[in-house]
Amino acid sequence: MLVALAIGGAVMVPKWRSQRIRANESRAMAILKNISSAQSQAQASGAIDVDRDNVGEYAFFGELSGTIALRGTGQRMSPPVLAGMRNPQAGRVVASGYVFQIFLPGRDGSWIGDESGVELVDPAAAANHWLCYAWPEHPGSTGQRWFLINHGGDIFVSLPPTHPGDGPTAGRTGMRNDCSTPTIAANTVDGEGRRWVVA
Repeated sequence: MLVALAIGGAVMVPKWRSQRIRANESRAMAILKNISSAQSQAQASGAIDVDRDNVGEYAFFGELSGTIALRGTGQRMSPPVLAGMRNPQAGRVVASGYVFQIFLPGRDGSWIGDESGVELVDPAAAANHWLCYAWPEHPGSTGQRWFLINHGGDIFVSLPPTHPGDGPTAGRTGMRNDCSTPTIAANTVDGEGRRWVVA
């Protein structure tokens, strides 16, 4: 009887882990869709318009959630358009076993995370482009795949890199060319040699 229970337990652990991974990945994609919706609302509202051209700009987590002041205004988003993603740490939010990070175009043509300094964001480009990555907090345990969404609203998916490191290299991860070209490597390889497909 003990042998049978031990065997049964050995079978159940991988199945449970697989189910948890699938559930986390599904939730990660749903969160990315929510982020996309929040970005659309923020941009359409014109709440951020640093260059005062009457065209709204996209935002970071802290701005979307109303926890930090909006760029160029000193005011907070009220009501917040993404209340569930508060208190980012180094520009990152952890939810459902995944780490999420938003990047906006920088004045030097690079991609800027909010930990780099919001003053480095290019306001004209930030009215048109944004990226958000989601990668497993603990690869192989909380998730298997990486996800990426941008201003177009499509979610792209890739198997994790061999050495996932500490997160994406914006401008290379999921991007077709260099960091100044905001073109996702859909159905082709990115700047790090990994293939991305529409989820």
